[in-house]
Amino acid sequence: MNKVFKTKREQLIFRYISTIVFTSLFLILSSVFIFLPKKANLMGAFAFLANADGVSFVPVSSDLVLEKAYPITDKQGLEVEPFVFEIQNKNTTASKVQVIFQTGEGGNRLSQNSIKYTIGESESASDIQVLSEDGIILEVELAANDVKRYYLKFWVQDEQKEDITGKYFQATIELKKIME
Repeated sequence: MNKVFKTKREQLIFRYISTIVFTSLFLILSSVFIFLPKKANLMGAFAFLANADGVSFVPVSSDLVLEKAYPITDKQGLEVEPFVFEIQNKNTTASKVQVIFQTGEGGNRLSQNSIKYTIGESESASDIQVLSEDGIILEVELAANDVKRYYLKFWVQDEQKEDITGKYFQATIELKKIME
């Protein structure tokens, strides 16, 4: 017989209490990790397509991150870290280009209208927009040999019209030259 426990009943009670304590601790720690806000690095889910002849898309930020991978308010969205990029016109004539942000179709992806964004030539841009179906987030005219820097912030909007549980985010940013 164990010297710590005088009876089998004490030993049995100790085992039950230990099991309950460790199970509770495990469940609490597991739920903390599940419900913690997640920062999802989506660099692998983005493709940068520069098919605009003589005009290039140059990322300035180290990566493109969906800062809050869950629905947030517009106020919180305006505070996320922007993705900074430049558009360079290497032509000897002016060029007009579109920046197109597409999330793709089908599967378990978030729809385009689940995403809100701001874009501007300063980090303080506050014109909040919902990503449209055509995905055009910017249309700009660049003079010959011109470079313009833009700040893009985007987030999952909190006024969801669809259930986003189990959905993922994948996007393509394309630079398209407009022929006139």
